[in-house]
Amino acid sequence: MLVGVRGLLLSSLPRLDYKEVNMAKPITDKLSLIRTNITGNTAAITTLNPAADFHLLAVKFHLATALAAGETLTITQDANAGGAYDTVLFTQDLGTAGTLDIVIPFGGDEDFYIAGDQIVVALSANVGGDVWGCQILYESV
Repeated sequence: MLVGVRGLLLSSLPRLDYKEVNMAKPITDKLSLIRTNITGNTAAITTLNPAADFHLLAVKFHLATALAAGETLTITQDANAGGAYDTVLFTQDLGTAGTLDIVIPFGGDEDFYIAGDQIVVALSANVGGDVWGCQILYESV
């Protein structure tokens, strides 16, 4: 007799067939992958505002030269439901010596957003006017 957590008799549980398990689809199965490419040399970067519900997959950020200390990359959800629901999804000081590339993976179950939600990618300061490139990857759902 197998007894599991909280004394539950394991042999009494129904056997799950692999067809009954709801599995996440692999990244290779994405049907509507969308990539936005933005470049510039100012502090403000971009706002992603799809017309339909979407699944945020990743943000890639490249700098031509390292930034000064205190220059922070921040990714925020600007919620359609109002300011009380806005959420910082990621923030990092890019002034660390040698930081030129950063990839922020999303794509989990918590990274689905509704039409009207916006994803704001911002650089808090870019006092040197450094050139940057930003890619946002997402899919329509």
